[in-house]
Amino acid sequence: MEQYILYIFTAVFGAIITLIIYKINSRTTIINYQIFHSYLGSRLAHFKFGTVKLIHNDIELTSIYVTNIYVYNYSGKDLTNLEVQISIDDNSSIIQSIGNHENCLDELNFTNSFEELIKKNEEILDYRRDYRIPVLNRGDKVTITLFNSNKNAVQPFVTMVSNYTGCKFQFLNKPKQSLWGESLNTCTLIGIIILVIYIFVIIKFTDIETTLFIISVLIAWLNAIIGFGVLKLYRLVSKLFV
Repeated sequence: MEQYILYIFTAVFGAIITLIIYKINSRTTIINYQIFHSYLGSRLAHFKFGTVKLIHNDIELTSIYVTNIYVYNYSGKDLTNLEVQISIDDNSSIIQSIGNHENCLDELNFTNSFEELIKKNEEILDYRRDYRIPVLNRGDKVTITLFNSNKNAVQPFVTMVSNYTGCKFQFLNKPKQSLWGESLNTCTLIGIIILVIYIFVIIKFTDIETTLFIISVLIAWLNAIIGFGVLKLYRLVSKLFV
């Protein structure tokens, strides 16, 4: 009788894990980003130190700032042809910009629609940049650097948005931890669920011995790795039926 109960329990357990993973994969993809500003200098007129001028390509600037935008894919999905739109406030202007993928030597290109806008009005480059990210796999990071100037010598205000279907951009205070490209929180959650059910089975259907207790402790320490293995196995099996 206990053997049949164990079989039923195992089947239910597998169904629950499958449902949890499905819910995780089917939810809206969250793409995290950070924006950091570095002040390089500003025009100065001082009675004692004299006058300092900032000149770029024969154009005098009021101030110079470097803005680094970091885009992280901590989700469980690989994205392709992700387009992002970057804008700056009315009192600032973008002098130059460059985008790079950490796993690629080539620079990011502007989107096709933005290229068309530039042909019609080159002044759009003063306050906007639209980049296309060809591939952003799970665990990847993209860096977009802006060389800015603000006429009031204050820190520019930079925003970034995207209209990618099923994707939401979310500002990140600090980088999330990952485990070999998978969200550490997700792996840990799955590992804890497996651990709880494993301990329940031991208590219910076996005699608790020192060896089993040690095994349980080891599994507790490795719950994130176990969750990672289950997640990878699920994705591997899923690809066979796509």
